[in-house]
Amino acid sequence: MPVLLLTSENNAATSEINASTSETNAAASASNAEMWKDAASTSAGNASASEAKAQKWAEEAEDMIVEFGEYSAKHHATKAYWSAMDSATWKSASSSTAATQAELKAEK
Repeated sequence: MPVLLLTSENNAATSEINASTSETNAAASASNAEMWKDAASTSAGNASASEAKAQKWAEEAEDMIVEFGEYSAKHHATKAYWSAMDSATWKSASSSTAATQAELKAEK
């Protein structure tokens, strides 16, 4: 009987230590969970800010500065379009002028 009592007491002591360890681990896990929740919230805010900035880099209107003298893709696309249109207009005008000059020379 004394051996059985000693084993029960040892088991009870071991269980108490294990329970204390589990309690400590649970508290650490709760603290870590709170820390990761805060980190996730910060990341969500950063992602939202990045999304807004990406939208500006893509879609900000012509001649609107996005950041430090830099312009959006839409700005550059619009400028390229109008440059091409101007170039085509000048090419057409130049061709017409050359044709007119050739006709005038031929008439002389």
